[in-house]
Amino acid sequence: MIGDAIPGLVFDDSETIKVRIANSDTKVGKSNGYRMIYYVVKNDYEIYLLTIYYKKEDNRIPSNKEIEELVKKYCL
Repeated sequence: MIGDAIPGLVFDDSETIKVRIANSDTKVGKSNGYRMIYYVVKNDYEIYLLTIYYKKEDNRIPSNKEIEELVKKYCL
């Protein structure tokens, strides 16, 4: 899987992963780009896209609690 597992958001044999994506319009690389968060159910080979957000917009960055609620609502 591409990205890094988010600590504390691993359920059974599944995990929540965050990927850093560069914003080609700003030319500053991945650090100020987009974030994609997805959930992987390894045994069933299922992938759920949870959210994509622009890191510079601080008011849109979901907390771990909000991500956990998305997982419980749509993936479990």
